[in-house]
Amino acid sequence: MRRLVPSLFIAALGVLGASNAYAQGTYHVLEVNAGLSESNYRPSNANLSYGASIGYTLKARDFPIRWYLLANVRGRGSYFSENYRGSIYQVDQTDAEAFVSVRALLPVSKQLRLFVEGGLGGRLYHLSVNRDDGLTDYGEAHLSSLGVLAVGAQLRLSKEFSIGARFEGSRPLETDLPGYDLPFGDQEPARGLASVFLGVHF
Repeated sequence: MRRLVPSLFIAALGVLGASNAYAQGTYHVLEVNAGLSESNYRPSNANLSYGASIGYTLKARDFPIRWYLLANVRGRGSYFSENYRGSIYQVDQTDAEAFVSVRALLPVSKQLRLFVEGGLGGRLYHLSVNRDDGLTDYGEAHLSSLGVLAVGAQLRLSKEFSIGARFEGSRPLETDLPGYDLPFGDQEPARGLASVFLGVHF
């Protein structure tokens, strides 16, 4: 027993020393988000975007930046119609995206953090075009690689909850993408996104 107590004490000191190398706090985060995104065609109305992120967080004790490693999923869809030279075009388009990203957060006050984020993944894109003049309808779907860059701000409400805003740009990495050329708009594979999010930390 006399040998066991010092051994346990030494082991406890080792665990505390290892844990103190990192800032105390939560180590996982789950975020849900919603916002407005640019359409695949310009000009067009903004699309509703929605998604979720989950990941691991880490912060060195003597370094101000906290790091998030995130897995992200997102969807967006839009529908619009246009009367062009007597023909009505009905355009339905959807995106489904999945990517991994690294986020670096810099505290500017006790609760407010600014961040930058970069990620890589893929986008599944589907488009259908219907015309009312009896000509052949058109539909396509393709999968492309995806690059994502974002900036934003996070307000930590408590140890468990945060809210924030995010501004993002994303674009396929390929240069030669299939597409349908509408006579009244230009196809643009890049997307701009403005969203808000709620985070749960655990």
